[in-house]
Amino acid sequence: MMPAAPDQSLLLRKILGAIPHQGGIRIKPDSRAHQRLRDWISSGAPNSIEGRKELTGLAIEPAREVLAFEKRQPLKTVAHYADGSTEDVTWLAEFHANDASMATVDADGLVTIGKSIGQTAVMARYRGKVAVFQALIPRPGESSEFPQRPVQNFIDQLVDANLRRLNLHPSELASDAEYLRRAYLDIIGRLPTASEVRSFLDESQPHPAAGLQSTRPDDSTANRANPTTAVRANRVSERDSPESLQRPTANKRQQLVESLLLRPEFADYWALKWADLLRVDRLALGHRDAHAYYRWIKSAVAENTPLDQFAAQLLQAAGPMNEQPAGFFFKVGKKPGEMAAMTSQVFLGVRITCAECHQHPYDRWTQRDYHGMSAFFQQVKFKTVGDSQSLTAEGDPVAKHPRTKKPIYAYALGTTMPDASPDGDRRRALADWLTQPDNPWFARNLANRFWSYFLGRGLVEPVDDFRESNPPSNPELLDALAEYLKENKFDARALIRLITSSRTYQLSSRPNQTNAMDEKNFSRAIFRRLPAEVLMDAVSDVTDVPEKFSGVPSGYRAVQLWDSQVQHYFLKLFGRPVRATPCECERASGASISQALHLMNSPGLQAKLNHAGGRISRAVVAMDDDNDLVEDLYLTCFSRYPSHEEKAGAVQYLGTRSGQRRKATEDLVWAMMNSLEFVFNH
Repeated sequence: MMPAAPDQSLLLRKILGAIPHQGGIRIKPDSRAHQRLRDWISSGAPNSIEGRKELTGLAIEPAREVLAFEKRQPLKTVAHYADGSTEDVTWLAEFHANDASMATVDADGLVTIGKSIGQTAVMARYRGKVAVFQALIPRPGESSEFPQRPVQNFIDQLVDANLRRLNLHPSELASDAEYLRRAYLDIIGRLPTASEVRSFLDESQPHPAAGLQSTRPDDSTANRANPTTAVRANRVSERDSPESLQRPTANKRQQLVESLLLRPEFADYWALKWADLLRVDRLALGHRDAHAYYRWIKSAVAENTPLDQFAAQLLQAAGPMNEQPAGFFFKVGKKPGEMAAMTSQVFLGVRITCAECHQHPYDRWTQRDYHGMSAFFQQVKFKTVGDSQSLTAEGDPVAKHPRTKKPIYAYALGTTMPDASPDGDRRRALADWLTQPDNPWFARNLANRFWSYFLGRGLVEPVDDFRESNPPSNPELLDALAEYLKENKFDARALIRLITSSRTYQLSSRPNQTNAMDEKNFSRAIFRRLPAEVLMDAVSDVTDVPEKFSGVPSGYRAVQLWDSQVQHYFLKLFGRPVRATPCECERASGASISQALHLMNSPGLQAKLNHAGGRISRAVVAMDDDNDLVEDLYLTCFSRYPSHEEKAGAVQYLGTRSGQRRKATEDLVWAMMNSLEFVFNH
């Protein structure tokens, strides 16, 4: 820069386009921005401007609007100063659209709406302050009368209120068979057995909750003596069409959920989710320590430890590691900054990693905020005593701002920095703040995560990215779920009961005329690919041929693998996370051509299909009636009875393969396992 000749400054010439560069023209000649930058250079490019008014807030006008497809809306950004004055700073503000598929914004603050239904946000940023404009984008066309649907709890009331604003109608309720499969997969990560499906769908039989044991019934063993008799005894009569099984019974479904919450598979499945978030990583911890860390997590899930106590125990772990395995959380996050970032992202849903080096580009967090959180973990040390380790928190280290070198004392996000860090173990103060009922993020983050696990997407999406410029799609619902969680003392199972009992969770995935384009507002169930471990177990359960994992004793299911480093091509291909970060994004949830090709051509899958001791070979021998065989296959693979057309087509196919009945059955199951109905939760 050249203060004596500002027009010749390289910075100014590049930004005006006088000298070609990769960034292109950033400001126009003779514009206000050009003059402001020229004046700054001519004054010597000072780091601060003496006498500059203190900025206290930023506002966008309008703050919220209902806008139709392709509508344009100009925004005005107003700065508020400590002396009470205001200034239009639209021309100085930086704008960012939260979801470019729903809306875009140009450098002047002109918003252009896309063709997606729902709510979206546009952020304006100026001098470290952030303001957000929200657009509500309804379905185009005339509003029609909102259908009458059962309201099970406050979830349905708040979802319906949002759907009315968006001119969307909810789909019909899912059938009992659809709900059964969905609940099993969401709660215990496993398909129901054929006998469990029959029991649930046959209203004349006792409800499965009355007879379910704490271990998974061995469906193949129970029917091995005379499977044909068992199938015929439990078969729905021909007069009972699939349509007749659509009658939902709320109490019946609630009892099913209660029974699933008591199954041992519940702890297996939810321990896997927490192990991903809390980074049970053998490469970082070693085999013994990673296993101890996982056992602590699973024990907490099995005992239904309240989520606030779970977080507090983790954050305050101290002492010998063989007694406090929760402390391995601090060994995975090797530096105070990493510990702080993990804590924020997992328990608050707030990402602060960007602020380590600079102001967060789309949020309010500064370097001081980042290092203020890091200061809570500066005392953490590991000491080796013999062949074991002990975690301690000692001393009074002081963090310093990387640029100004001024001291930074431990303080929580969104609070004011004190004059000194807390006495004693600083993590205790952090745990107290984090689990307080008035914490602005803790309960909302947990409620949002659990909602996403059951509905397929969060009210805030991504689920671990809470920020002013990424508001929830239904703020009233998120607040209500958080309040419910606090009122129920952070009982995870209580929250699961609430969500699964709502009509919103029980909606069909079949769209109606209004919601075919909607996948963000919970007007219907959305298709979700099964997680890698759940899909692997489903293949093994359907074929009744367990998978053998390298270095793991026989009998372990994929969901029970605590070690994410166990080498397995199927799990890697279908998106198992490596736990290098606490981000939910590590688990790939999308479908790919490679996955489809693997399911169609996998030698491992084929070996399960034609295994001499597997379900198919046994069923072909035991069931001489093709109708019984087809019915049992549908119950096993799809958790439902086949329609008349499906049964007729499958029976006809088996009949055309005279002398090759077993091979034909293998082909039929292969086709079923390659279907969307099998690979997706819906």
